[in-house]
Amino acid sequence: MMMETISYVVLIFAGIAMSLLAIALAVLIITDIVNSARKRKSEAEVNALLVEDARELDRQLQSMRQVNERLSESIVKAE
Repeated sequence: MMMETISYVVLIFAGIAMSLLAIALAVLIITDIVNSARKRKSEAEVNALLVEDARELDRQLQSMRQVNERLSESIVKAE
């Protein structure tokens, strides 16, 4: 009778320990998912900034080309 009681107590503690391990694993998984989402969000923000910078550089390049064309035309007219 005493051995059965000890066995049940050990089983209860083993069940509690397994439940705590499952909860800890779930917390780790959720933390990993949240960190991945944050990383993707920051990567998306960086990509958006890079695209914006590329567009601005393209605008500046177009402007420089127009100035270059005008200077070329002025040089041709001056000759």
